[in-house]
Formats: sequence, structure tokens, C-alpha cells
Amino acid sequence: MPILHQPELFSTYRSNTVAGTCNNSTLHFDRETMITGKLYYKIRRPGTYNYRFFFSNIADSTFADGSGSWANLAGAPYEILSAFAGDGGEEIDPNGVEPLVPLTFNGSTGRSVGEGETFWSDAAELTIPDGHYLVFTWTVRGTHLPYTPDKMVPSFIKSVNGTFVESKEFPQPQFVGCDAPFEQSLAFWGDSITQGLGTTPHAYASWAAKIGHAQPESIAVWNIGLGFARAKDAASGGIWAEKAAVNDTVVLCFGVNDMFHEAASADSVCADLEVIIDRLNANGVRVILFTVPAFDWTGELKVLWDEVNRRIRTDLAKKVFGVFDMAAVTSREDVPGLSRYGAHPNDEGGSAIANAFLAQFPAR
Repeated sequence: MPILHQPELFSTYRSNTVAGTCNNSTLHFDRETMITGKLYYKIRRPGTYNYRFFFSNIADSTFADGSGSWANLAGAPYEILSAFAGDGGEEIDPNGVEPLVPLTFNGSTGRSVGEGETFWSDAAELTIPDGHYLVFTWTVRGTHLPYTPDKMVPSFIKSVNGTFVESKEFPQPQFVGCDAPFEQSLAFWGDSITQGLGTTPHAYASWAAKIGHAQPESIAVWNIGLGFARAKDAASGGIWAEKAAVNDTVVLCFGVNDMFHEAASADSVCADLEVIIDRLNANGVRVILFTVPAFDWTGELKVLWDEVNRRIRTDLAKKVFGVFDMAAVTSREDVPGLSRYGAHPNDEGGSAIANAFLAQFPAR
């Protein structure tokens, strides 16, 4: 049974931001706790459109060593007390007055969310002028809430004195979609290197963001990369895989955490990648596969990295639309395996990777 609620809506509503939006961890409270969170997104297509937000009470992937949160972990029931979205203006001021529109769920301004449930907001017409942010804010109450502590957008929670302070410790929408006339959708699916960690927060300076912003307006872009994620998670066939499968083209960048945290073998890493590719192919998705980036690999890990990338360039390349050699772009020439732009590519690395990718796969 599909995990995504009303997956057909992903054909009408497409992602209008290149910011990452998925879950890789969980907030745990000893008793029911109320949180009001607020986020600001840069959008790709300004103007007036109907927006719908998609939510998931499930962790998509493993966080850190997996002891606290792991792929497909369902969150406990919680309550949505209110939710709003609208024009966040040109300058971020979480304590300012913003013309926000109440969001509803099946006509109600609040909602009870079940364990492991996925759901949509109702459609709401929003006008976001060029150069303005889209702001989303909501108040929820619960004990066990999937979220990501790796938000790369300006994020705030309401403090006890009623003012907003910087914090990433609250759940967020999994998808910021609008009914603009997009013709195709492109998703970036991978780990923290895909999500953009290592680049300047809120600068949209990662390679995925830069590739996304280089696409024509007719291409919607969705970043579903997550810190600590494994190919093993993506191959599990859970909600994360279903999110990827609703897109027309998916760029895959996995392997670092499988080798670094799971001590996986070349056989297991490539087997998981093959499962991911086969499922996407079966859904008619065009797949672009990355070799595993440089991550300061030495010793036995360097040998493993070389072997996995050899198999990607030869065996797995036969199953995908194309292979992008991320390893070559990110590795130092004098000491292969060591990172040229940092283990998590910095802003300069984001530009170098994006430029090399776009030279091979031009925006269309």
C-alpha cells in the first residue's frame, strides 16, 4: 500500500524551492509539548499560484549512528493547532507583521495527525512577489515528531516570551508545492552533500541548489537530500523512495555514509544502488547517477571507494541515463580520495560541481 497520501497531487503541485525539505531525525519530549516554528524559503517562480504543502510523520532516513532515529521510523500522533503561509517580504524579520493566509486541512484550521501518517494541506492562493520569501509557520503539539536538525533555511521558534528566536528544533513541511505550469520535475536524492551541508546557510550555494536554479522555469526542482543518509535507506522502499519516484528525473548521490558509518562492502553498496535504480526505472524515471564524492578517504576506505566508483562507471552506468563523475570533480589531484573543497563541499565546491554537471547535462 502506498505511503504517500494522494500521490497524484505531485503531478499538479510541483516543488517551488530548491531547499531541502525531508526528515532524518526525531524530536522526543517526555510529555506533550507545544512548538511554534517558522521558516523562510526562496522560491523559483514568483507570482500568484495555489499552494499545497505535503507533510509526513515519518523519518525518511537514518540520523548519525541510527540509535535515535532511522529510516521509516513513524512518529507518534500529534496535533496541528494552526498553520499559515504567505509573503515573507524581501528582508527576514520573524517578529514582524506578515500578510499570512491561514492553511486548512480538509476545511479545518487544525488537524489530528496519526502515527506514521502523511497528508496534504488544502490549496491556498498565495502571492509571492519576485525577490520575496515564502514564509511558513505552524503550531504543533506532541511528543515524538520527525524533523531535520539540518535545515539550511532561516528557521525560528517562538520563545516563552512570545518572540521568535533562531532554532531548527521543530518539524517542517516535506514539500512546498504550487500549481505553476511546470512541465517536468527534477529531484536530487542523496545525503548531506546533496542537501548542501558545508555551504553557507541560507545562501543556496550547494551544487544541487545551483543546478536547480540554472534550470528553466518549466522544470520544477525538489531537494530530498538528507544528512547521514545511506543508500541502504533509499533502497528500503519506504516513503523516501516513494517521494523520489513521483519525479521525472532523479539525480542520485549516495555511498559516503554506507562506507563511513555502515562499513559496507562494495557488493552491498552497489547492490543497494542497483535496487534504487531498478525501482526508479520501473517507474519511468530518468536516472543520473553520481560516483561517490571524495570524503578524505584513506587506507582500506580509499580502496573501497575506488572499487565502488569503478563499478558505478562500468556496471551501473549501463542501467542509467548517465553517470556524473563527482569523485573526479571533488578529489584532490595530488592525493586522490582527499577532498578538494572539504568533505562537505563548500560554496566554491558547489559552483565547481554545478558547472561540471551542467557542462555534461545542460539545462533544457
